[in-house]
Amino acid sequence: MMICERIYHAVSLVLFLLNQTALFASALLLRHYYHCPMILVAIAAASLGVNCVSAKWTIADRPKSGRVHLIFIHCMLLALPWRYVRLARCSQEPGSAGRVGTVEVCLLRLLHGAVASLPTVCLHLHAVLDQEMSISAIHLVCIGIHLVDLGWAAASVSRKTSRAHPDRMILSWPGVITQTCWRLGTVSSRLIVLVAFTVSYDLLIVAVVFLQWLLMMVIHLMLFSSNEADSPSKCRPQQLLATCAVSFVCVIDYFSFSDHNTSKLAVYYVLRFVENCFLLGLWHQSLAWHNSGLMVPVTAVALGGYCFGILSLLTYHSCFSSNRLMADLSAMPQNGFVCRLPFQMRHKLPSKFNVLDSSQHRPDNSFVKFGVVDNKCAELETRF
Repeated sequence: MMICERIYHAVSLVLFLLNQTALFASALLLRHYYHCPMILVAIAAASLGVNCVSAKWTIADRPKSGRVHLIFIHCMLLALPWRYVRLARCSQEPGSAGRVGTVEVCLLRLLHGAVASLPTVCLHLHAVLDQEMSISAIHLVCIGIHLVDLGWAAASVSRKTSRAHPDRMILSWPGVITQTCWRLGTVSSRLIVLVAFTVSYDLLIVAVVFLQWLLMMVIHLMLFSSNEADSPSKCRPQQLLATCAVSFVCVIDYFSFSDHNTSKLAVYYVLRFVENCFLLGLWHQSLAWHNSGLMVPVTAVALGGYCFGILSLLTYHSCFSSNRLMADLSAMPQNGFVCRLPFQMRHKLPSKFNVLDSSQHRPDNSFVKFGVVDNKCAELETRF
């Protein structure tokens, strides 16, 4: 693992600790309202869920003599910090990243964010939009930390799943940052719209979310049955459970473990924009008889955040996605290509087509520094 990977995991650990601090700070900020017990329940559920899943993944493959300290670590609810420390300790061993489970760490981070951070942000927004309290800088900081942690977790899953497939380019640092900005904009806009609708229409939000979840699940099942018709050996209950979970996440924002299909993304976000505008219109209608000063700023923040997220999405898919980088590599001349290598390191590559061959070994972060192929940097030219 290269120094960039260690920095990446250090940043991930710092963000996780900041998010944990912000969660308890949010509980203290809302201690005079009924939201505080709900935040504490979300924190406890996230910690227990993450540690139970981590224990199932970790302890089952260990001999009985080596399980005692692992059980103690998971009973102390320290699964994620322990996994990050383990990644740092194994960083000098080639090929150790797969053994310590970097993809599992990212999935656990995403699970923790979905169970703890999402409800906390919604409760913050509900307290503000219901005019139970005035928003302050500390509230904005806590909400921002929660949203950044969610975006980073989603981007980390994309980065590590791309690393798990040798025939795909590794998602780069700018790719992670732009994808985090993409999630930050679209998720924040979506949560503002749903919470604003909840403030005015109360339990009708349950019907709205259920119908959206049902629609997403039907779409995912149709796509899965069309893509996996030739593989009946997979476990159907596990497929259904995974489809239900991914469909529920898609009620908030687009998520997929596979490559992001641009046509699916376009249809999803166009429909999501129309739905957000419709829900905002209903919220405006409910406030028509009240002279609320929140109508204009909330609408501006919701639509502005959505536009920021879509702009980041377009930047990511046009410049930094793994599919885009693979297309750039395929379009290069066969006698050589130009690339920026990490820390001036040059890797001897066998041929243009073997670069993307899954049978060949590809070092971590091997060909592209920041994942940007640059045909104009002659000083960093590597020919084969």
